[in-house]
Amino acid sequence: MVSAILTVTSRNDVIKTHAGIFKDCIRIDWKYPGLIGSQNLLLRQWFAPNVGLVRYTIRTLLQGAGTIDYYLYQAIIGMKPYPNSSASRGVQVSLSLNRYKFTINRMPGPTRNLPPVATLRFTLANNSSTPITMRFNSGNMYDIVVRDSQGQEVWRWSKGKYFITIAFPKTIKPGEKWTVNESFNIDSKYKKGAYTIEFYTTAVNPGGKFSSKLSFLVNVVY
Repeated sequence: MVSAILTVTSRNDVIKTHAGIFKDCIRIDWKYPGLIGSQNLLLRQWFAPNVGLVRYTIRTLLQGAGTIDYYLYQAIIGMKPYPNSSASRGVQVSLSLNRYKFTINRMPGPTRNLPPVATLRFTLANNSSTPITMRFNSGNMYDIVVRDSQGQEVWRWSKGKYFITIAFPKTIKPGEKWTVNESFNIDSKYKKGAYTIEFYTTAVNPGGKFSSKLSFLVNVVY
């Protein structure tokens, strides 16, 4: 059995990850006094308040080796998405998918493999004391875009759709929420890799522009 000594070396570190910036993180160093070569090994962890582990580092001082860093990429903790929410002016914007990794089955077989379906939910919550008014010039109140890791557009929700041309406002009163649910197929347009999906309102007034984005992965099986 190998025993370890854990030491809290900091209580106010700031860790920047894809999931967000986490303040007041606790840093813990691990030592293994009974392990051969442990003097050349450093394990370090950072825990953020109300979130948990956000960074994990393994460093070896042996010649030819180096440091491996693991960072929190994204998570949903207590129904709160990271990094998929933001708050401003008492307004909370959140975006979520039914899953964050999709597998496309392209193996040959007697039956046709249906593409996986991604279900998106966008929520705009007015937690302020004043109404939010979004002004639109058409029935196209929002759009959704998927881009690959190179920033190239793969899919756009509004493409091929027709919308009524009429100017109108939409108001979200204090304490109310506006929720949008949409679905799309992860089909032949997608290759193995990482993608970013963005939801944004098409309001023409500055106070009505809101957006949120998140990342997901696609795996292809042949």
